[in-house]
Amino acid sequence: MCSYMKIGCVQEIMQGELRVGLRPSGGGGLELVQKGHDVLVGTQAGLGSGFADEAYSAVGARVISSDDVWNKSDLVVKIKEPLSREFQYLRNGLMIAGFFHAGSPHNLPLVHALCDSKVTAIDYGAIQLDDGSTPVLAAMSKVAGWIMFYEAGKLLMDYKRTLIGPDTKALVIGLGNAGTTLVGLLLQAGATLYAMEINPQRRKQVRDQYHTFLEREGSGAENKLECEAYNQEQLAEILKKVDLAFGTANNPARQRQETLVPRAMTQKMQPGSIVGDISIDNGGCFEASRKTSLDQRTFVDENGVVFYCVPNMPAIAPGISTPALTTLTFPYFLAIAEKGIVRAALEDPSLARGIITYAGKVTHRGIAESVGKEYVPLRELLAG
Repeated sequence: MCSYMKIGCVQEIMQGELRVGLRPSGGGGLELVQKGHDVLVGTQAGLGSGFADEAYSAVGARVISSDDVWNKSDLVVKIKEPLSREFQYLRNGLMIAGFFHAGSPHNLPLVHALCDSKVTAIDYGAIQLDDGSTPVLAAMSKVAGWIMFYEAGKLLMDYKRTLIGPDTKALVIGLGNAGTTLVGLLLQAGATLYAMEINPQRRKQVRDQYHTFLEREGSGAENKLECEAYNQEQLAEILKKVDLAFGTANNPARQRQETLVPRAMTQKMQPGSIVGDISIDNGGCFEASRKTSLDQRTFVDENGVVFYCVPNMPAIAPGISTPALTTLTFPYFLAIAEKGIVRAALEDPSLARGIITYAGKVTHRGIAESVGKEYVPLRELLAG
């Protein structure tokens, strides 16, 4: 048993990121302190999520500078991946937990920095249960789906002077958690919806769940939902007539999203149509996508198509996303603190799958393939 560990939580420096990796209580600092661990919290780390420094102090955490948190902690609990300004804190023996998006091409310098410093990186998005589900990522994807629906509605009013409703035609590519959330919201709003998904099981689940929108016997009304396999020829025709197009595909195995919509297709969309690329964290579904920010959320291409490509969408609603996230991540932090990372990983395969770098090696096969690094199975390193 690991009798004592220093667990740190720092304020996020990514623009617009207001979530925090550890709450004062309810699965957070209080419980760790009660177990005998030292909880270090950076000044104003929780302010964006509604937690003042005093809330952490009241449960026994020590509120100190972010520099000190980085330098004194055994495990640093974050939300987003370390940015280049934080690479100076990376060191051998340090553990960092957060969403890393390490398979995305723009994060190759991060992967090199993690390996060079021999940091143990625990990626929330790579934590995977035996059934293949990704519980932490799923929670944030559902929040992203809700946010995308509301953001798209505002953009539709701005650019087409209308609401999401019976006259709206929409496309959802990918029927994971974000995609199915959008499907439900769009259908409830009355939109006509086209959905595309490679996985036949997911297509069946959506058809079964929303069968009333597929069959309208005797009503004379057109079907409100078409749910089909991904097909580029059909996709090109659908894009010409939709008001909203959403890319929500996700590949947990690779942690890098392949382009599903060539630029030539979005160039033929109607001016004022909205593209929402929720997959932008991992590279994006649309070839024409490029990262936007919470300050500048959209760009308009040369054909008048509006692109919304904010990479950290759940940050828009930290009051919902922080509790949802920390409720799921805290048991992993507690296990690491109580058992140490080696025993915790050996006893919990879902945690082991979430460890993407260890002892200077990439321990996630998909990330290694995406960034061109050698893959070394984690169990081999733990056994050594």
